[in-house]
Amino acid sequence: SSGINAEYGGLCPAGRYSTTGRYGPCLECIPGTFNNKLASKSCVPCAIGKYQAESGKDRCVECPPGHTTEGTGSKSSGDCISRTPCSPGSFSTTGFEPCTVCP
Repeated sequence: SSGINAEYGGLCPAGRYSTTGRYGPCLECIPGTFNNKLASKSCVPCAIGKYQAESGKDRCVECPPGHTTEGTGSKSSGDCISRTPCSPGSFSTTGFEPCTVCP
């Protein structure tokens, strides 16, 4: 199989991409990435707080409540680490400790 999906008129379905952006061969998004669009040219890394362990997916999985990831593109639930959120009146770029008191 060339990876072209006739169901989508030859366009690559969500979870797959083609370097041409439209027609195959369609390649699967690798773990840690996804795409949710038809005829995509690339895949997007999972956002902080999400992961994707499988190839060819159209979304990432949320870490459990109170957990997040160190960065984008996480490939495993094991990348989800327990974090303490900033308390009211403080902030950080991630929303988790270490936090800075609001001015």
